[in-house]
Amino acid sequence: MTGVKITDPVVLNMPKEIKSKLANLLVESFVQQIFIEGFFYADPHPGNLRYDCETEQLALIDFGPGGYINGNYEI
Repeated sequence: MTGVKITDPVVLNMPKEIKSKLANLLVESFVQQIFIEGFFYADPHPGNLRYDCETEQLALIDFGPGGYINGNYEI
């Protein structure tokens, strides 16, 4: 997996515009998961979020817990 943790100094020291774009990617990711796919990733702590500075892509890793919008929960 390429990229660095979103708490890495490389990311934290990026210009405000890039950090804003990263925040938008994260929000868009969860909107897609919840409202379109109906399944969501339930472990989004900083250690499981990577950002690839070159491709400007966000990656969610370690897909253990997740949930369905209908209320069921899987591990």
